[in-house]
Amino acid sequence: CNSNESYLFEYCPDMLSSSEVFTIFRCNDCGFIFTQDSPDEDLIDKYYKSQNYISHHNSKNLFGRIYNMVRSWMGKKKIRLIKRHKKGKNLNLLDIGCGQGHFLKDARKKKFEVTGIEKSESTRNRAKEEFGLTIEAPAFIREIKDKSMDVVTLWHSLEHIHDLHGTMKQIHRILKDDGIVVLALPNMNSLDAKHYGIYWAGYDAPRHLWHFNPKTLKALAEKHHFEVIKTKRMPFDAFYISILSEKNKKSASPSLKGMIFGLKSFFKSRKNIHLASSVIYILKKK
Repeated sequence: CNSNESYLFEYCPDMLSSSEVFTIFRCNDCGFIFTQDSPDEDLIDKYYKSQNYISHHNSKNLFGRIYNMVRSWMGKKKIRLIKRHKKGKNLNLLDIGCGQGHFLKDARKKKFEVTGIEKSESTRNRAKEEFGLTIEAPAFIREIKDKSMDVVTLWHSLEHIHDLHGTMKQIHRILKDDGIVVLALPNMNSLDAKHYGIYWAGYDAPRHLWHFNPKTLKALAEKHHFEVIKTKRMPFDAFYISILSEKNKKSASPSLKGMIFGLKSFFKSRKNIHLASSVIYILKKK
């Protein structure tokens, strides 16, 4: 909202790699919440270098195997969701923050013309080697032609992007007038966020720079000439985030406790999207 008025919302330690403490601020005017004084883009890579950062590593333990099974199932669900809102064949799809490319692999099987953008060079290389995908560095988005993409997806990646407004402008530029943007983001209003406080895995400071809820995402979308046409919860995130949050608390039996609270969150959010652990937003150009 361009306001200069904000206040300290929370102190949040890095639970994944460094144990450094970061500050979370909230805007006085629009309520947007963000990680203050986060590491610069060229310095933040070291905070991702952990075997516990499961989306960039192939974990072989039980938790990792379950995560991979759910990811495979959700990949199919994501494709069906996109197809309900964007009809057509051989659609051009760009996935920003594609990680190891599992979603792109699923989309390619369904005849999408796919391209991925991923910051981590080692992760890009693994995606290319394992799946034969076209994965580019973030600067590539500027090379994409105007109005050439039918679908742009960001599955838990917008919160990691330093140039938030610049990226939104580029997405608007490359999206066809009848195209869609699909975002998935942790929800600051969620039941688990309120329950776990600074231990909530959705903060994930300093890797998560921006902390959205449905109201602030809507404001961001409108600022960049998009409208939110659909919201939908990511059902299994209630369990995943709760388990990680219990681990952050160093709880005894974190998986069991996380599953129990995740079940509560799962049922509470069925009729109230504002309580969902993570929310999917579908955007169209205004």
